[in-house]
Amino acid sequence: MLPSPTAGHRVLRADSELGPRNRVVAEMIHRHGWNATTITRKATDNDVMTRWFRSHWAEDDTWFYREVDDKGWVTRQAELQGPLQRPVAAASLAEWQAARQAGTLADYEATFGATAEAPVQEWEAHEPQEVTAAEFETVWHTARATCQARARARSTHKM
Repeated sequence: MLPSPTAGHRVLRADSELGPRNRVVAEMIHRHGWNATTITRKATDNDVMTRWFRSHWAEDDTWFYREVDDKGWVTRQAELQGPLQRPVAAASLAEWQAARQAGTLADYEATFGATAEAPVQEWEAHEPQEVTAAEFETVWHTARATCQARARARSTHKM
């Protein structure tokens, strides 16, 4: 069973609650008008809980950008494929769990994909490259927008 994605965390609320790393993320979210419902952080200046990194899977020429909690679980994951780094997935663990409970998991995965199913400590041949929160957020939101546009196009063609 997966841990609760919000255990020990709370939703970003006000700049006064945020650590320096998270202020950058919150500012970016507010500046661009992005939806922050899936972004959770431990709100202290000593926040070293959340990590962001990328890794490359050469076999499929795919870059995986991942946000990982203090227990090693992937909380958000974006995938970019091929030489043009085309976004193919942007999944959130919290959203995935909610879709599973609601019985809409197939629709969610068709639109956004899924996150890794094991903590990073259990991965073999894993060579992560750290990225900043801002780098991750840029990739994440670009991939989300692409996944949502692709889903809208699919639903339009079905009509």
